[in-house]
Amino acid sequence: MVWLEIIALNIAMFFLQIASGGYLTNLLAFVPANALSAPWTIVTSLFLHANPMHLFFNMWALFVFGPLLEKTIGRAKFIALYLISGIVGNAGFALFYPATTAGIGASGAIYGLIGALAAIMPNLMILVFFLPM
Repeated sequence: MVWLEIIALNIAMFFLQIASGGYLTNLLAFVPANALSAPWTIVTSLFLHANPMHLFFNMWALFVFGPLLEKTIGRAKFIALYLISGIVGNAGFALFYPATTAGIGASGAIYGLIGALAAIMPNLMILVFFLPM
């Protein structure tokens, strides 16, 4: 259940961000202008969040969609899809935001997972606030 491990890692990182007083966030956030001097941030930023609500909604989506997708495509492909989607999300961030703006969060990775699930199972019905979609 790698989806659960990712949730645990994101929660642990959030508490470390708080405990470090912002130091960890500054070290691991993706800043496009620093991409060549700090290339790890294109991945590490996927495990950071700005506030509890940001963390909650990203992890809630992972909790809802992760189990089915991981069961369908397997652990290794799920990890690869999560990371690649997050990296692509950061590339998109770099295109649309000032180069000195820091980007954090798993949203790009989450959108990639949801998009893959929609492509694999286009007729899957889900309930959103008790309404079928």
